[in-house]
Amino acid sequence: MAASSFVRVSNVIIRNLTIRDTRMPDDDPGDDGYDYDAIQMDTANRIWTDNVTARITIHHNWFRNTKTRSPSVDNVAYGHLYNNYLQNVGFGSHVRGSSKTVIENSYFDGVRDPYYVTGSAELAQRGNTVINSYGPPAG
Repeated sequence: MAASSFVRVSNVIIRNLTIRDTRMPDDDPGDDGYDYDAIQMDTANRIWTDNVTARITIHHNWFRNTKTRSPSVDNVAYGHLYNNYLQNVGFGSHVRGSSKTVIENSYFDGVRDPYYVTGSAELAQRGNTVINSYGPPAG
């Protein structure tokens, strides 16, 4: 459960908020007992956030046999992707919009375009392993 959870809802407006320190007890004992989601949306549509600075962290995931956006960071202020495993994936980590993102210590195996950057996005990558993959290298 997140600090704010929106499930099967429509027409939600979130504005002018600072959300922080969202450490909450969680019912998953394998997750150190805490869930850090500030806002969680599941099967929700028409969500508007206004005057929000978003930061996203995606870590310790296995993306396998997907076609695109594995994962995607779009128009958040800062993104940090680390310790992810991407296997047999179309476009790898897609960084776009005006996001500033760091990808590190991830493993790319059989990935077309492991680092896919569009728009005015900025990407730094370090400590990654890329095998059996192709596409332009990231800067």
